[in-house]
Amino acid sequence: MGEELEAGTTRSHEIIFTISSLNMLSSGDVQGCLRGLESLLRAVRYPGHVDHSGISKGDPSAFLPIVSFTLTSFSSPLAEQLLAAGLDLTGKTDLRFTDTLYKVLRDIFQYKPVLTKQQFLQWGFSQRKISVVCDIINLVLQKHKQLKKPRGRCPGSQRDGIGEAHPTQTDLDTVSKRAFVVNHTDHLSTDSSHRVTSPSHHDEVCSNSSPEGGITEGQEDQEDIVLHSSEVDGRLSAMEAQLESVLSRLDGLRMMEKRLEQLERRRNSDQNGGEVITICSKSWDNLMSRLLLLETKLELSNAQVNAASPCPSSSTFSSKPDSSKEDLKDRLESITSIGITKKREDYLEWPDYFMAVAFLSAQRSKDPSSQVGACIVNEENKIVGIGYNGMPNGCDDDLLPWSRSADDKLNTKYPYVCHAELNAIMNKNSADVKGCTMYVALFPCNECAKLIIQAGIKEVVFLSDKYHDSLEMTASRRLLSMAGIHYRQFIPKMTKIVIDFNSINHPGLSNGSAE
Repeated sequence: MGEELEAGTTRSHEIIFTISSLNMLSSGDVQGCLRGLESLLRAVRYPGHVDHSGISKGDPSAFLPIVSFTLTSFSSPLAEQLLAAGLDLTGKTDLRFTDTLYKVLRDIFQYKPVLTKQQFLQWGFSQRKISVVCDIINLVLQKHKQLKKPRGRCPGSQRDGIGEAHPTQTDLDTVSKRAFVVNHTDHLSTDSSHRVTSPSHHDEVCSNSSPEGGITEGQEDQEDIVLHSSEVDGRLSAMEAQLESVLSRLDGLRMMEKRLEQLERRRNSDQNGGEVITICSKSWDNLMSRLLLLETKLELSNAQVNAASPCPSSSTFSSKPDSSKEDLKDRLESITSIGITKKREDYLEWPDYFMAVAFLSAQRSKDPSSQVGACIVNEENKIVGIGYNGMPNGCDDDLLPWSRSADDKLNTKYPYVCHAELNAIMNKNSADVKGCTMYVALFPCNECAKLIIQAGIKEVVFLSDKYHDSLEMTASRRLLSMAGIHYRQFIPKMTKIVIDFNSINHPGLSNGSAE
């Protein structure tokens, strides 16, 4: 019996991994920790793939599936207890799963891991993580045996008739304090054919008191069926909880869909019920005028009725507010103006008109690089002269150059071209242009400034001064200032004037449009 006890002790040392032994392995041997973890995974029948490389490197994604299966799928009673406690571990992110995991270890198992949550979710700490996962699996195995239905106990007569082969009380105490897992080996004897050795003292006694020295095959099959059914029940309960949450969300979606349909029907009814009527401004003004006429007629009829009735005193009539009289007068004036055609409001004012004439005359210029026009106006806003830049009269402009630059200045246009200011002064239709105003597109050069001074023009209105810094323009400003001629830049009210020759065929439309 001593040899059998010694052999049993040797076999148990070969196949048993306790929490304390794993902690010793985690400090020095990662491979030993992995072997212990594999034995525990076989005990809980872990169906997934074990990433040995990730576990060795401390990858949290290699540990989380193992922990999730152990707590949610292995033990149905434990899964129900966690759901009842409000500790749902399904359908969560890694961070929330880890938070709930540490709550389960603290509240359910009263266990404090050696790693923090942040360290568990980081890479590294492989040995400590393996130790923590092994502790979790052992705790789940113990909790599963406590929560599952009690099996048949061994009769007391068998427990008393074991004899000398029964371990001593000291050995039982030692075994009862260690949670261990039996490894399945085919070469072991019949006495060690059992799969999982219970950590409790009572189960150890029962296993030694059985007729064959262990659990029979029928009991093993029955235990497998019960364990499998508990796993199925746990998964079904978890799926039922998930289905309930999905159904509640579907109900919320149905409610939202109904509300959207109601809003769509209301919008369609509003669109169909309220039709949009477009009325032109002229018809609207006519309608408002007729409405005003009807209101005035009604007030006049009421005033006549009040005048026909006897007045108690003359002071009553004089007590009417003056504001009502003024309102009545305004309405009468608006009635009298019904049907009167009003003048245009978008016509050209005199400065815009004269500058437009200067730009229009510039369209006669044959200069390919710049077209400039000028318009001279007297004090009565009458045009007395217009001109544009071009070659002198009698000179064939096909033979003279139009280039702006050349090696020889005689091959450019500048020695031959007459500026618009010169042509406008020469084309005057009056005796002189003294006291007139000249509208020109560009600020006049120094040569044109001399002509303007000699002609007696009192004001120059220009649109652009793009050559302001040139010597000619500096000299021109100096001459005009010394002669007392006022010059100012014109700021147009519109940037574009369009002349449409076809608009004359459409009554009510102007011949051009301004923008």
